[in-house]
Amino acid sequence: GGKDFCSEVFRIVLADAAPNQIQVHRLMVSAEDGIKCRLSGTCLLHNHQFPIHPELLHLTDPLLPDSKGPRTVEPVSTQLFADESKRRGFVMAAVEADSASVAHHRKALRQQLLRGQERLHFTGESKTRRDQIWKNIAAWKSPVTVHIIVANHRYMAEARAQCVTGVTKLAAALATSLVVIERDAGREISDRKAPSDRRALTEGLHDTGISWDIREPRTEPMLWVADAAAWLWTHPDAAWRARVTPLVGQIIRL
Repeated sequence: GGKDFCSEVFRIVLADAAPNQIQVHRLMVSAEDGIKCRLSGTCLLHNHQFPIHPELLHLTDPLLPDSKGPRTVEPVSTQLFADESKRRGFVMAAVEADSASVAHHRKALRQQLLRGQERLHFTGESKTRRDQIWKNIAAWKSPVTVHIIVANHRYMAEARAQCVTGVTKLAAALATSLVVIERDAGREISDRKAPSDRRALTEGLHDTGISWDIREPRTEPMLWVADAAAWLWTHPDAAWRARVTPLVGQIIRL
């Protein structure tokens, strides 16, 4: 009696998707049902109970308590920024960020540069700096989601091509508006036999309406986040990996 009705829109990633595929559904549910989803780890969809990913990704656009009821909500536009780590096999971290927040994130990242630095690069940062940089990233009001893509090829060129293709499939499933991959100049020069990043992106995103680009890390601060996430995820010390784990969404093993 008198209790305000409040709806929330969730983007839910189902856990029982077919191998190498991701199922994404945007649903409008009551606040009470949203809490039940969190507690039970399942979601009723098309009269079937589905397990969902442990984290409900991107809780967005809750209705205000004085709202007249449910309303149509436009899908949230997101962008993906991907970089690799070769420390333990070949792993690519794809950082998903709300498009509306990307400019703010870039500004915040540039503010962490030291005098003379062109970019943040986790490998070259001190432990103290790594701690502070990642704490700042994890504290963003509009958090990013880190998706991990793990290749199964033993050769680096083929593994990278496999991961880039994996990023395009992820982007299509999440309906992102933009995909940015860090440019690997060494691979472009040294390995003419493996499919290029450009070809993988063109073929993978064909007819999706998703834009893509290959950028130098010094020109795209969001790639610094992907670099840091890949570094943390592949570190042999569990304490380092634990720093990125709360932001991890999908783990895709190819």
